[in-house]
Amino acid sequence: MKNQRIIGINGLSSDGRDSTDKLLSHLNDTYSLSIFDYTYRSLSLFNILTKLKFKSKKYQLRLSQDLLHYINQFQYPPNIVAHSFGCLLIIRALSLGAKVNNVFLFAPAVESNEIINTVNVLNNVYVIYHPNDLILKLSKIYNFSDMGNKGYDFPGDVIKNVKYSQTSNVSCFENLKELFTFNHSIYFLDHNISYWSQFVFTKIINSVNKL
Repeated sequence: MKNQRIIGINGLSSDGRDSTDKLLSHLNDTYSLSIFDYTYRSLSLFNILTKLKFKSKKYQLRLSQDLLHYINQFQYPPNIVAHSFGCLLIIRALSLGAKVNNVFLFAPAVESNEIINTVNVLNNVYVIYHPNDLILKLSKIYNFSDMGNKGYDFPGDVIKNVKYSQTSNVSCFENLKELFTFNHSIYFLDHNISYWSQFVFTKIINSVNKL
């Protein structure tokens, strides 16, 4: 089906192997969706902590333009799965005119009042957040983001806030693994990946077919 193509966009200091890549693989293996792993050069911890680069509007614009060019190569608007800083890139690409089907923003490292342009979103944007995302709480010290902690300030018919809720059958070991992610990449742990994969698949399949 034309609406089953999914692009994954990793976070700032990761190549996605422990986040978006895992979700893409699960969607492919379980639901046979067509997956495309979009990567950009991640930054070092030094660059992140000293804000030498990632806060630069010029840097963000260049990455967003590269992403827009990549999306424009698809015959039909793809779905997007993004994590952390990758969410900022797709939001910027949307403002530049990127046309997409559905967008899934996991733990967006974006200000909650950032305007998300949905003119070229065929279906929906899902902002998936965790109130105790400690990575984003820490990054707030650097004046970076809080959408991944509280959701989007202006939800509506197209943009939906989705709050993380833990399943009741999580073991002590799994709880410990969640602590080590500081709740920032909690969605992609082995005991959570099936739920979020099904969430993405269901939203895509149930989308109004506007392609």
